[in-house]
Amino acid sequence: MSIIKYIIGGLLCAMILPVFGLFALVLWLFYEVLVPLKDFCVDFVRSLADESYVPPIGYSGTMRRDYEHAQGEQAARRGDWKEAMAHWQEAARLYDADAMFKLGECFENGTGTDICLDKACEYYHRAARQRHAAAIEACKRLG
Repeated sequence: MSIIKYIIGGLLCAMILPVFGLFALVLWLFYEVLVPLKDFCVDFVRSLADESYVPPIGYSGTMRRDYEHAQGEQAARRGDWKEAMAHWQEAARLYDADAMFKLGECFENGTGTDICLDKACEYYHRAARQRHAAAIEACKRLG
């Protein structure tokens, strides 16, 4: 009778231990991988809110485009139109329709640069191709 107890006990352990092993693996994954990943993401998003954040060299994409656009907005609020245009040109290179529209306005009004209606129309048309409503109106206005 005692040997049957050991056999049944052994079978139960063989069935239960893998379940506990899987549970332990899930816990390890959660605490060692997912929690640090969440902390990294939170820190990264907080760093984006910081005005002194500079994206890594060679980094491109939507975040870079948004960063350049925001830097252009900050420079424009300070009245530094040359710097604002430089940031907006980089954002426009990354297909930011708002930045293209802002550059069109700068060239149309002579803000931070000489008036050049050809360049203004070019930027307005590029933004209008992305369905930017104000750029479409500007294209109609300028022809």
